Amino acid sequence: MSSFIHPSHLHKRDYETNSYYAIKFKSENSLNNFLNSHPNWNYQYKSNIANYHVLSLLNNDESIQNLGNYNSDNYNLMKRSNNPVFDDLINNDILSIQALPKKVLERRAPIRFENERDNDDDNNDNNNKDKLMDSSQLKTKEAIDKLNINDPIFNEQWHLINTEFPGHDINVLPLWYNGYAGSNDTVVAIVDDGLDYESKDLQKNFYPEGSWDFNDKRPLPKPSLFDDYHGTRCAAVIAAEKGNGVCGVGAAYDSRVADGRSR
Repeated sequence: MSSFIHPSHLHKRDYETNSYYAIKFKSENSLNNFLNSHPNWNYQYKSNIANYHVLSLLNNDESIQNLGNYNSDNYNLMKRSNNPVFDDLINNDILSIQALPKKVLERRAPIRFENERDNDDDNNDNNNKDKLMDSSQLKTKEAIDKLNINDPIFNEQWHLINTEFPGHDINVLPLWYNGYAGSNDTVVAIVDDGLDYESKDLQKNFYPEGSWDFNDKRPLPKPSLFDDYHGTRCAAVIAAEKGNGVCGVGAAYDSRVADGRSR
């Protein structure tokens, strides 16, 4: 490739036909070699992040289902002998692949509350502007204030509080407000592909005494393969720590979580 498409001249993405990926290569030569040997991949443009490029595949390409969550530097742990797509990526010096899903924009106009109407006093008016809020977010704001939640993606956890379709959630707030969020004596055990117990959102509530790696016959169920992330996500849904400023909140954030790695 003699030149790259600059992001300012991008074509509109066609998600009905294509899937898009941000791919990190070891070098520009790695990129060129990959494109020359993989005609099914279409080059889109060079990212502003060093060594990252955006490429696309047709949605019916068989490679898509085998990509997984390819985002690690430890090839020895990630390698699967029966995954030719994975082997091919390593041979082409690809460091990571991140899917770029279609963004969905929602229009939500802020609503001024009755007790915050415009005041002739300019100072009061300016103060009121800071209090504008989408009324659908009131339930989330109440939980944040009452429970001292500062976890950055809490307002995106629709299974806890569904602001778009009220009532289509697990209705956990009444339990939380009455002090029911699990306890140190409550242990939830899952059997999955491992648990990242060093995660900042799980390390406090991880219960090593109830965990075991049945695959590698060791006490701690550390994920080993490149797509071993499902167990960690399940553990976070259950017992991610509240109020630590990291990610989200578990439904039983005061409970403990153990894992039996078996996959």
